[in-house]
Amino acid sequence: MLIPPLRSQGVSRLLAELNATRLSLMDETGSNERRTRLLARVAEYLLVSLIVLVIAGIEVGRWYFNTPPQPVWVCAFAAGLIGYAAVRVWFILPQLRTLGREREARRLLRHVLQGLCAKGYVLFEGVTGARGWSLGSVVVGPTGVFCLVSRFLPRGRDLSEQVIHQDDTSLRIGSHKVLADPLDQARRAAAGLYEMLGAEGLETVPVQPVVIFPGWTVRRPESFTDPEVLVVGDQSLEEAIRGAVNRLEPREVIAVCLLLEKAARPQVVVPAR
Repeated sequence: MLIPPLRSQGVSRLLAELNATRLSLMDETGSNERRTRLLARVAEYLLVSLIVLVIAGIEVGRWYFNTPPQPVWVCAFAAGLIGYAAVRVWFILPQLRTLGREREARRLLRHVLQGLCAKGYVLFEGVTGARGWSLGSVVVGPTGVFCLVSRFLPRGRDLSEQVIHQDDTSLRIGSHKVLADPLDQARRAAAGLYEMLGAEGLETVPVQPVVIFPGWTVRRPESFTDPEVLVVGDQSLEEAIRGAVNRLEPREVIAVCLLLEKAARPQVVVPAR
């Protein structure tokens, strides 16, 4: 924790309109996704046009040179084209499987976050700190304030691999270290959020940094019992947040929500499909 935990007791009931304006971590209607779909359609039309152009060229050649049909040459050309397409599809399939797993992980994470919102928690996304830095997503509820950092990592063929939270400075997948240091990223985001809360007189409210690996199982050694940063998968996120030892008074929860309401990007929760 960034500050000593708050020990005050209380049961929070948040206003319904606060949940109505919360947003999801996932926005699958962005410009990049639309651009990808449009490029795929353009490629499809170009491929069909190329095939038709080749067939027309063959027919024009036969008419001009008055040559008999040559099924062997045409079949060889068709086999080569089909073989090329099959090779290209073979290389694309692993990427599609990776994207499919990531999409499913996003769906599961969205479902967990919506479940938390239904249990008295409020989700803010796109929170900007006092210095203009992006603090990411924040969950506020009766068990504290949680600064979320999500990392979507592609899985290999071994689906039994797990993320190992070795200590406060190390995350590993098998023998490989997780790059870009998400633990430090989460700590810096939580420190920025705590600084923003302290500037508004809420310095007694603890901020817990959380790193989420959607689609992964996170394991922690039994000897490592008090992590500074919570590292969880999508399936254990709700348990980690609701099981936190901190407790906030309803007035503190509402004060934090009103502050983050001004600092968050306004969007609407998209229902899970």
